[in-house]
Amino acid sequence: MRNHLACDFLTVTTLGFRTLYVFFVLRLDTRQVLHVNVTEHPTGDWTTQQLRNACWDETPRRLIRDRDTKYVASFDAIVTGGGGEVLLTPPETPVANAFAERIVATLRRDVFDRVIPRDEDHVRELLRAYLPHYH
Repeated sequence: MRNHLACDFLTVTTLGFRTLYVFFVLRLDTRQVLHVNVTEHPTGDWTTQQLRNACWDETPRRLIRDRDTKYVASFDAIVTGGGGEVLLTPPETPVANAFAERIVATLRRDVFDRVIPRDEDHVRELLRAYLPHYH
């Protein structure tokens, strides 16, 4: 499972009732979160750039992702262009990406069920404080 990754989105509601999207990339063998970022409007280009930021030094052999429309062709090309393989989960089957779903549940339980963030910066601050503890 060396260099096998999973990615997903987590939604967070702010104090002002805005919905923010937290994108993360998880390394499967160590369960380490390699990259995380927050936005209010995730686009295909933004999501592609986040994967580039996560995999700047090494192309993953396999990447597990769901079938969300935020994952565009250029997103998959980052993996397949380096000889890797993108594994799509079956429709409406969160159990197929259990590694990512586990970190989503952990972040909800340990962070976002306890604190209502003010804005994007506050979400980033909470994640920066929590992820070293998680690792």
